[in-house]
Amino acid sequence: MPKKIKAESAHEAAARETSDDEYEETIVVADLNGVLDVESVSKAFTNRNISLRFANTDKPLVQVGQAVFAGEWNQTLGSDMIFIPKAKSNDQEQKYEFLAASATRLSTNKAIVSCTNEHKEQ
Repeated sequence: MPKKIKAESAHEAAARETSDDEYEETIVVADLNGVLDVESVSKAFTNRNISLRFANTDKPLVQVGQAVFAGEWNQTLGSDMIFIPKAKSNDQEQKYEFLAASATRLSTNKAIVSCTNEHKEQ
């Protein structure tokens, strides 16, 4: 007996393939240019107070604590390699472990954010 195959429209197939539960993980290097306070950046990383907004656009924003950076995506010539320090014993010099590589870089500059009042009183 032949099996029944449900026909689906192209729209249904696309909806099935782009479920809200699906995502793609990409490792990038973020180049933050502008005046940075090392202590507040370190605190933001520790508290996970970092966010990437409008990541799927040509002009994403990076927020680190209260600082906002406007950026653009760039492809690197080669790869950026990311290493993390290994625990070191007293008699050895510092060694590093390979973490990841990225061919994508997010280059940003510090942005000045201001509110605009679209409904000015006359």
